[in-house]
Amino acid sequence: MPQLDPQDLYHVILSTAALATKQLPSDSLLVATSAQLGIHLPTYPTELLVSTITAYAMLVRQAGKVPSESLVKAIEGQVEDHVGHFDHYHLAEIDVAFQFLGHSPSEALKRKLSIQAKKVEPLG
Repeated sequence: MPQLDPQDLYHVILSTAALATKQLPSDSLLVATSAQLGIHLPTYPTELLVSTITAYAMLVRQAGKVPSESLVKAIEGQVEDHVGHFDHYHLAEIDVAFQFLGHSPSEALKRKLSIQAKKVEPLG
């Protein structure tokens, strides 16, 4: 897979996740996508980060795969770096993403997410 910019990678992941409802992606596409995600995560602004992680988590779940532990740790690290910018929608989306990834965040990250949830305006 050629080097993609973050926005293009998000669209590739989202499109592949949508297509995965009809045809599962190849293992090589999942590996390439995971590698690209690992490269780009540190460069993402909050909104794109949350959307891309959620789309990737949907893709992984639909494919019946488990992401590498190193990628899950990278995702968790980026969530931790951005958690102070999350609103309730981001918090809900990240919660679903971790469920789709089959991963429970670390206790430290759970605390930070809980603290942020108390800081932001309620939904509705």
